[in-house]
Amino acid sequence: MPENQPVHFTTTLTTGLSQLLSSAMRLPFRLADWTWRRLRPDRAVVGVSLAGYHEHLGGVGNYAISLLRSWPAIFPLQAVRLFCSKGTFSLAQKSLPLRSRIEHRFLGSESELIAAASDCDVVFFPCGHLAPVPLPLRSAFHLADLQEWFFPEYFSDEELCRRRNRYRTLRAFGVALFVPSEFTRRCVIELLEYPPENVFTLPLLCADLPGRGLCPQGTSLETGQFLYYPADDYPHKNHRSLLLALGQLAREGLQIPLVCTGSRPMETDWESLARDSGVDFLHLGRVSRAEVRWLFDHARALVFPSQFEGFGIPVLEALKCGLPMVCSNFSSVPEVAGDVAEYCDPFCTDDIARAIRSLWTDEVKRRLLREASAGQAEKFSTSKITRRHAETFDAIKNVRPWALSKNAALPELDRDRSWKRCTGREHPGGEPRKLARAPAARAIPDLSVHFFTIVLNGMPFLPQQWEVLKALPGLWHWHVVEGVAELKHDTSWSLRNGGALPERFRTGNRSDDGTSEFLDRIAGESPDRVTVYRRNRPWEGKLEMCQEPLANIGSEVLLWQLDSDEFWALQTLNEVRDEFQNNPGLMAAKFRCHFHVTPDLVLDNVGFYGNDGRVEWLRVWRFFPGDQWLTHEPPVLQRQGRDLFSLGALDARQTSLKGWKFRHFAYVIASQVAFKESYYGYSGAVDGWKALCADPGQEVMPSTYLPWIPAGIWATRCQPEEVFHPQSLKTYA
Repeated sequence: MPENQPVHFTTTLTTGLSQLLSSAMRLPFRLADWTWRRLRPDRAVVGVSLAGYHEHLGGVGNYAISLLRSWPAIFPLQAVRLFCSKGTFSLAQKSLPLRSRIEHRFLGSESELIAAASDCDVVFFPCGHLAPVPLPLRSAFHLADLQEWFFPEYFSDEELCRRRNRYRTLRAFGVALFVPSEFTRRCVIELLEYPPENVFTLPLLCADLPGRGLCPQGTSLETGQFLYYPADDYPHKNHRSLLLALGQLAREGLQIPLVCTGSRPMETDWESLARDSGVDFLHLGRVSRAEVRWLFDHARALVFPSQFEGFGIPVLEALKCGLPMVCSNFSSVPEVAGDVAEYCDPFCTDDIARAIRSLWTDEVKRRLLREASAGQAEKFSTSKITRRHAETFDAIKNVRPWALSKNAALPELDRDRSWKRCTGREHPGGEPRKLARAPAARAIPDLSVHFFTIVLNGMPFLPQQWEVLKALPGLWHWHVVEGVAELKHDTSWSLRNGGALPERFRTGNRSDDGTSEFLDRIAGESPDRVTVYRRNRPWEGKLEMCQEPLANIGSEVLLWQLDSDEFWALQTLNEVRDEFQNNPGLMAAKFRCHFHVTPDLVLDNVGFYGNDGRVEWLRVWRFFPGDQWLTHEPPVLQRQGRDLFSLGALDARQTSLKGWKFRHFAYVIASQVAFKESYYGYSGAVDGWKALCADPGQEVMPSTYLPWIPAGIWATRCQPEEVFHPQSLKTYA
């Protein structure tokens, strides 16, 4: 199995004597689980998914691993089952206690995963990634914050779209939300209009720092002579305002060194800003937990002027280490720091400078804060927070999942409204590097659309499709898989007709009509919009071609099959996307088409060849990572072994009533027909098609010339504006 292929499995955390006894030990695990269920039927068996976990996830990753570390010690008999990939499991294993043994068995399919998860009362997603979706079990999801509702200017359009889609999914499938603070809970209820009874405040667990610290290599820091700020380089972390505040103090004669850790700046040269401001500044980048401990033990104070936090892990770590701190008075930070901090307004440089001066120069205040730290930290002890999690899992295990109507839509993101409703104050502005490009209020982008096309010799169709797509607003991407496929799987029936792959395409597996050059040009001009997939050998069937782009789609999107000879009106593309945007339970849609057998003869027979609603034309799906193709002809996209069309879809009649039809130019140029004659074994196709084109009738029976089309079906002349013209770039509305 490829290394990067997700492999789902279950694990049970417990203590064991030896890895060599793992097989023999399975029976005691099952016996412990059986005993737990009978002795404590009120307690939940919990599944934990580490989907989305990586080693630089920050506070959320710290929280997930801390929960797994603490659970076996507090509940030694209660099973915790994990779901994750090989790579994720390896990363997580590094952070788990050495004495813990992890028993696992691999699952080979999504259906096996669901079967394994069915032993759990609740499945918990702590790392911000919900997969697989929908999970037919009671689920809980950790939602860290709603920062983008307050600072949309700090996020790309793609990230805003991804987050909005996540909220829609959580609402649609009735997922319980675990949030780390009362501030975040209030925001979720007010802004997402989530039902209060389905939102639970559970503070983050914080892994204890090592008992002894390690001085960062190559430094000569003096104990008690620097401020410490552990934060990655995100705009809301407010490094710029902090450096300006320290620069203001330096100009007033108070020089205070600052040490930072976390990801190094990507867009701003903090060293230059510090130098220009007269600040003694050292950025150590990412450091080990032992080095973090040393910095907490030897700094004079923590400074934490963050503009927005869902919780604030560094604040809790400072409390545990007894380090006095200057903290932001905004969002969730005061809930963690309590009365054990010197607070500042993170949006006012003068106030940040005031708070730093006050704490830096007042030894008595620092001593009082150190003495009070232990009491505040005890409110967030590992045992207390772990037990709160267990009690919440128990409380929700028998609760019927709440779900919105499929037609319910999320409120639009309005920055100013968010500030007024949740903070009672106006938006204070932000860092110029990000805020300058954003309006005061902005709408959430549309659901991202990912078109996919498999093509060989797609001229002159592709340039006409490109003109339509370029005019499409919102987020979209075009995945184009070029080449020819062996006659296997879905198209193996062609062999019985005498079909064969043209030999000229076996070498290089490229188009010879200008398609390759056209794709190279648009992919070079618009790499954020177009991805081209190729192989130097024929593809192993069309199914392999369809599977190829799926690995590059990492979030919920609208997946749209766009055959190279199909044309959709821009209005239809927009309206279909809006329909899926406003109906989170809608999973797929079929359509009818105007099926061209010549440039001006069209089949519009409903229920027959060209518009047989039983197999034609399923074109759009709500895709989630993990979905896979079962077949290409007809296209069947599966989720956990179930056809997406069966989970909630619009049929061809419903979409036709909305006016959503496309034009399928199936037989409009001679080279197109010649390829089908060879590839599909349609004997005499070119001669028959030419005779059909010469037939002057207003209504023609195509089977007279093309015998694979059933008899009794009639084609009619289309309107002049609907006639296909190879050299035209019209959009065929």
